[in-house]
Amino acid sequence: MAKTKQGKRDVDSYTISGTNKVVRVGDCVLMRPVDSDNQPYVARVEKMELDGRGSVRVRVRWYYRPEESKGGRRQFHGAKELFLSDHFDMQSANTIEGKCVVHSFKNYTKLDNVGPEDFFCRFEYKAATGAFTPDRVAVYCKCEMPYNPDDLMVQCDDCKDWFHPSCMSMTIEQAKKLDHFVCSDCVKENGAKRPSHAYAGSTKYEPKWIQGFSLSTDSKVPEVVTRVQGPLVDYDLGDGSEIFDVLVCGGTLGIFVATALSYKGLRVGIIERNIIKGREQEWNISRKELMELVEVGILSEEEIEQIISSDFNPSRCAFESKGEIWVENILNLGISPAKLVEIMKERFVSSGGAIFEGKSLSSISVHDDFAVLNLSDGGSLPCRLVIDAMGNFSPIVRQIRSGRKPDGVCLVVGTCARGFDRNTTSDIIFSSSSIRSAGNSGVQLFWEGFPAGSGPTDRTTYMFTYVDPHFGGPKLEELLETFWDLMPAYEDVVLENLDIMRVIFGIFPTYRNSPLPAAFDRVLQVGDASGIQSPVSFGGFGSLTRHLGRLSNGIYEAVSGDLLDALSLQLLNPYMPNLSASWLFQRAMSARPQIDVSPTFINELLFANFESMQDVIQFGPLVKTLGLVMITRPQILPSIFKQAGPGVILNWSGHFVMLGYYTFLSTFIDPVLRPWVESLPLRNKYQWKRYLEAWKYGAGLDYRQGE
Repeated sequence: MAKTKQGKRDVDSYTISGTNKVVRVGDCVLMRPVDSDNQPYVARVEKMELDGRGSVRVRVRWYYRPEESKGGRRQFHGAKELFLSDHFDMQSANTIEGKCVVHSFKNYTKLDNVGPEDFFCRFEYKAATGAFTPDRVAVYCKCEMPYNPDDLMVQCDDCKDWFHPSCMSMTIEQAKKLDHFVCSDCVKENGAKRPSHAYAGSTKYEPKWIQGFSLSTDSKVPEVVTRVQGPLVDYDLGDGSEIFDVLVCGGTLGIFVATALSYKGLRVGIIERNIIKGREQEWNISRKELMELVEVGILSEEEIEQIISSDFNPSRCAFESKGEIWVENILNLGISPAKLVEIMKERFVSSGGAIFEGKSLSSISVHDDFAVLNLSDGGSLPCRLVIDAMGNFSPIVRQIRSGRKPDGVCLVVGTCARGFDRNTTSDIIFSSSSIRSAGNSGVQLFWEGFPAGSGPTDRTTYMFTYVDPHFGGPKLEELLETFWDLMPAYEDVVLENLDIMRVIFGIFPTYRNSPLPAAFDRVLQVGDASGIQSPVSFGGFGSLTRHLGRLSNGIYEAVSGDLLDALSLQLLNPYMPNLSASWLFQRAMSARPQIDVSPTFINELLFANFESMQDVIQFGPLVKTLGLVMITRPQILPSIFKQAGPGVILNWSGHFVMLGYYTFLSTFIDPVLRPWVESLPLRNKYQWKRYLEAWKYGAGLDYRQGE
């Protein structure tokens, strides 16, 4: 039962005085302002109660108008725009003047007729700090301003971007008479440079992201997680509600961890701001990594065959005319994310899991005994452990890292296209040239190419580069233009003969201090949010599957034993020298300005590396690689020191020593200690099992050569 003070009781509805309009919890209302000359306040009703004197009082969550925020109204704010604040209040129900509807931004733009009671909200607002969530927003047009639904915009028939008529030297009347429109940038393009339908199906409705448009009034990182001293008391669970063992934020990849934990008997929920579904674009993975899902028990071998859409071997590694290295069983399967995620979704729900789709995380309050997730719609959910699976740009991770720039960034552009006659093998990494320009930046470009399962002539082609964000780099648009220039030569095709089905682009930050250790009690990062990566597959699904068994077992033991303090959770994302050592290779793969090294240095070094290494760093192959470099290519050693810097080399040397140490511990000490570990008390047993796992995974020994 919901707890209320003596003499008060909850009520389900309230009829607005003088009307027949009924207000219920969750409705948005117009409330009488103090000054009758001002517009009505807008709020969402969170709770209604009848006090001892027979008066109805409502607990509301206020919406702020732009002019009421610290930053004030800005050019892109719509006339009917509101911000959902974290400001709650108790008011007399007599101040309610009417009802209104606060639409999502997407639904508002679809309205045929906007009435006086229609509003929209696209941001949450922290009243005390003036911070917004999200704090960056898509921009359009040459003026690079966010979209204001009150302003007329015209869409370019070619690039599909949107423009203000005034920025295109047009009047509103002229714009309304247009049947077709092509922006000035596209008019200047050489028609042979790329097909006019190049963005179809991918960026047709996607705006450009130009460095991000900051909404916050200062650079302070929003505080998502707060620590509340003491236990959780007087929490209103409501009818039929319960406390979850685990709540997973981020459903597309989080559903794999969630399903594994649900199968172990934990009460698990998933919070996803969109709909949990896999994308159309295939994921590339090895069979060994895919079999991790079978070993964990959440997928059958028969279902694996159902989700595989393409299977190809061997795969090529090549670096600027230095010969080709052919490898087997690395990223050689294309699987359907749509099919796989749908299977996981059905498995998760059938095992008792709960899914909260269309819900966004607003904040987390961590108490001594529970954590409470506050959602953007005003709801809240209690749990024992929060798992952050929100990826590289998780707001929790941003808080932990204090908003600092990543140490490196991988920029990716590409296409899935139809029309490739030779389409039976893949490229894991291919470099056809030395450092070249993209926009105003010097970059070392790499290619990947995989047959796609949608048709025999369909192929996915990626072009990527590593950049140091402290020196800057090309915009994705500039990188994509370079892609159109170079892709025909790389794939040996005529661009105009291809049917471009999708354009793909992404940004993947990387940090030296990864995996990210838990910073709060009862909050744990997994997947890309934790920074777990690999040299070739980098992150995402493939990297998650490698650690799924380790994570699901460890999380289950932590929850079962109530070992949910930050120190205990840090053991689930431990220091792994093989991941830390991979940082040097990412540094070596980036073109750094003002560094006096040969333009061919990167390709020479990588060719030597890939002769000995696969998609994992292990001590034996790494020693072999270093030995080969020193014996066969001693002339590039000075360039390595120039490219990486002595500080990075010294730091890396420590990880190299630890990699050998972890290999020794896992190979020789683990078998001796394991029987003793099983006899320890619960907390000590949990700790030592995590140590043994850290040795194994930190040495890369979870990866079995030849599979």
